Amino acid sequence: MCEPDNDTEESLLSRIKCRPAQPTDILQCLRLEKSWNPSATKNDLQYRQHHAAPFFRCTVLEGDDDEDIIVGFICGIRIDEFRDQDSQKAIAHRPLGTILMIRSMVVAEEHRREGLGTHMLTDYLEFVCGDSLKHPVSEVAIVAKQDYFNFFLTSGFSIMRPLTLINGKDQQYLFQKSLEFKRKKNGRECYIVDSFAAKAGTGNPAGVVLLPEDSDEKVLSNWMQTVAAEFNLSETAFCWPRAASECSSSELHWNIRFYTPTVEVALCGHATLASAAVLYQILPNSSQSRIVFHALEDQLTMKLAKNADNNSLRQRKICMEFPAKPPIEITANKEKAIISKMMKEAFSCKLEPLYVGLSEIGDILVEVTRESFGNIGFENLNYSALLEWDGYSRGIIVCSANNTGTSDKKEGNSDFVSRFFGPKAGINEDPVTGSAHCALGPYFASKLGKDSVVGKQMSARGGFVECVISDESVQLTGTAITAMSGVLWI
Repeated sequence: MCEPDNDTEESLLSRIKCRPAQPTDILQCLRLEKSWNPSATKNDLQYRQHHAAPFFRCTVLEGDDDEDIIVGFICGIRIDEFRDQDSQKAIAHRPLGTILMIRSMVVAEEHRREGLGTHMLTDYLEFVCGDSLKHPVSEVAIVAKQDYFNFFLTSGFSIMRPLTLINGKDQQYLFQKSLEFKRKKNGRECYIVDSFAAKAGTGNPAGVVLLPEDSDEKVLSNWMQTVAAEFNLSETAFCWPRAASECSSSELHWNIRFYTPTVEVALCGHATLASAAVLYQILPNSSQSRIVFHALEDQLTMKLAKNADNNSLRQRKICMEFPAKPPIEITANKEKAIISKMMKEAFSCKLEPLYVGLSEIGDILVEVTRESFGNIGFENLNYSALLEWDGYSRGIIVCSANNTGTSDKKEGNSDFVSRFFGPKAGINEDPVTGSAHCALGPYFASKLGKDSVVGKQMSARGGFVECVISDESVQLTGTAITAMSGVLWI
């Protein structure tokens, strides 16, 4: 198998089409395959085209003289089960086999690293998942070397196992992709992603559920709330594509909605980051595009961070353009006294606020001294006390400037530290709250006289959020690591 690549080359992709292979295509396909596999035979390709014709697809470049030039092909056969030795020999096509085994995937040498491999595989899987097969297959399998891990994993395949070495050949691996859920009307792709994470198991986990383009949020709102309660994470995001007419090669437009286990919220940073990471992983040729999420009230623009390692299998570092929502100071002594009393009852320690403000999102932002911040602790917190004041609608941000100028193991190289408490939203304490930094970023940038600041949220899991401030927006940058993918059957 020649190396497929994810890079985009619009001039090529706009001039190609994928179609079923014809008997007259065999010689061109054979020349392509022999360029990397000298042992390829005409008989093998003729057998597959004759007996497994639906699963032999060519990618052709339209020539000036109306003659198709084949620049790649994928062919496979159906089998009942896979055995390691089958990867090294010709095996028979089973018309009712439940596994589709890809036997050849070839891209012309002169067109490698132009996004052709991704385009071909996407077309192939879309065809296999369609309704044209009288007897659908349940999974697709392919054998490949370690060099192709990233390509197949980002295409939705899973590594099943290394194969037994035969005659001292290079180590190969079996990849498989289940297709069962794609045929279930109620089955939905779902993920759990650690956002603003330094490594897996840190940061803030969010659920991500992908829905079809024709989803109606009014019809699905109760269902989305049920699913969010089932996930029982601080937030679950539901995403579905907008009309193709709104998209371009440089911008992909998706709807997004956020639910805690108990309520819908208008904005959630870590669930947005998680959703963008999933889409950048699964959407072909998306690495150079911006993803624009249409939330309940705002448009949120995503792009992959420059000079970041975005080639790892399940990790993406992403820049998110959010609206700036700086806090407005609360100056009334009566309200400040109520907030101070509420916090003392919740945290069992006296906190002397240096600043109290209310953000547009509905969060109270309270800056305290570094010593007071450290006194809050994690045990015996009275979250119900934070429900006593009606002057805010979402959460309480307790924060402090990191004035030490040193790099502590817990705080890292941060400009400020924070914690977020949201019992009104059904979240006692949120591990890392991206949207809170729409207020934290502008506040500390102004206080410290900087254009960019780094915050460390000091929850038990913890995470870092990089903030770059402009007049009306905050660019939040963080790393997201996919921890789980599966199928939602609710």
